[in-house]
Amino acid sequence: MYGGLPRSYKSSKRTPNPTDMNNYRTMRLIPSIMKLLCAMLTNRIQRRLQERKFFAPEQAGFRSCEECMSHALTFMEVAQRRFISDQQPAYVCFIDFQEAFDTVPHEALFLKMERAGVSRKCLAFFRALYADSWMRIRLGDGSRIPSIRICHGLRQSDRASLLLFNIFINDLLNNCRQYGLEVPWIGCGDAR
Repeated sequence: MYGGLPRSYKSSKRTPNPTDMNNYRTMRLIPSIMKLLCAMLTNRIQRRLQERKFFAPEQAGFRSCEECMSHALTFMEVAQRRFISDQQPAYVCFIDFQEAFDTVPHEALFLKMERAGVSRKCLAFFRALYADSWMRIRLGDGSRIPSIRICHGLRQSDRASLLLFNIFINDLLNNCRQYGLEVPWIGCGDAR
């Protein structure tokens, strides 16, 4: 099974929104059996990576038991304390990963998954899933254009994509820390 997947499992259907010309990022309709299988593998990988404390503590997006909102509220509290007690400025950097799922290069992702310690079988499954993937687009009038090969990007309506994206960007956060760009209050529990 890990050596290859049926093409129907790797293909998806898209129907763009005809009322918004900027909305080309439509939901992929993925076979239910693939959604179930991806969810099971995602849970397994997520659990193992969390046990090993793989994810940077600053990474709250798309993770169970983590919330971006709590990070934002914690930042507001720290900024207020710094201003009120010490009259120190607080700096913030929000990164908008607009269209980020669409641009993830597959081979770089697989390398990062391997470095993260994802099992060979799970890695082989995702390689097979993304290898030779195709998309069929149905237009508003019901007509279809020829299939398009997908060379990069993550599957938009697939739960596994959230985890894969977190694996892909995790070293960015670790590299920031390595160069002295830290947010120390996120790692400690003093503001919670």
